Amino acid sequence: MFDKSGYKAAAFDLDGTLLDKGKMSAGVREALIKLKKSGIITIVATGRDWCQVEKEWRELFTYCISTSGGCIRECDTEKVIASHPIRQKDVLELIEVIDSFHSGYFLYLEGSAECTGNAFAVINKNQPRINREDFLTLFSTREHPEHSLYNFQKTTEKTVYKIESYYPSKEVSLQAGEALKRIGKYETIIMSHDSVEINAKGINKAGALEELGNLVGFKAENLVAFGDSSNDLDMLKYAGYSVVMDNGADCVKEIADRIAPDVSKDGAATTILELFELN
Repeated sequence: MFDKSGYKAAAFDLDGTLLDKGKMSAGVREALIKLKKSGIITIVATGRDWCQVEKEWRELFTYCISTSGGCIRECDTEKVIASHPIRQKDVLELIEVIDSFHSGYFLYLEGSAECTGNAFAVINKNQPRINREDFLTLFSTREHPEHSLYNFQKTTEKTVYKIESYYPSKEVSLQAGEALKRIGKYETIIMSHDSVEINAKGINKAGALEELGNLVGFKAENLVAFGDSSNDLDMLKYAGYSVVMDNGADCVKEIADRIAPDVSKDGAATTILELFELN
């Protein structure tokens, strides 16, 4: 039984949880407005870079955890509260491993991104899902002609918060993910859509929520978390109450306290209103 009086904060993934095909419905927006007005600390916890969290979404939240824990900001002031980039020498080591699997990949710099020239071809090889021109324009991404960013990164020493690499098949992504995990120096998550996400060691959404809670005054037992994917697993396990979308991956559904209706049916909105009695 869920007792709303025990909860101070709510954390939400974006894609597949609040966003359906990159769009937020009016129903979800209204539910988040009501939740924030009720006094709950609202947190967006996303794998996206800060620049990929649209301004009209930011106003719905008190805090933003971006790049899967790489950076924490206040949404209204944009002030950075905590920052956890990957070390330069580790970025170069990671690029070498990723390059060996002929991957297309993105370096997220918290405000912009760099990607290899083959990134979109690899992403869309099996299932077209990203419009290249829209992505480059909207998300401040610079596309390089080369299929490796090793020389670029070695020369510029950009501050990288997350690397997201894409592979031509699930089999190859599993091989690459396991190779990266064996190194043991990074936070590596094998996603369900032929990709691997990499952060600095120990950096993930759960760790960021714990860090934020220590700063602003909530604990795991005071937190509700909503998610749908592999990179939400640690956050959902950490939270006192976890909600997973019906469209979510099996690995997160298995540990959920509640399954919400599909994102296409405004499942997050319905569940927010019911749990916190905001109807």
